[in-house]
Amino acid sequence: MARRNDRAKQRSLAEERINRLFELAIRHAGTEGNSVTGAADATFCATCVKHARTLAMKYRIRIKKPYN
Repeated sequence: MARRNDRAKQRSLAEERINRLFELAIRHAGTEGNSVTGAADATFCATCVKHARTLAMKYRIRIKKPYN
């Protein structure tokens, strides 16, 4: 039971971190050489999105639109 609680806590912490990463991705958007499209007017930072997706895969968290 303790193991299940630990996993649930880790998952909720991961969800919070993913949300923070997407907020950061929006703030970093358009920074030189760091955008999803390679353009200066990009919506999300590619590196932040990549980290968020990796974390989501690890904890089996679904990412809602418009991020996926």
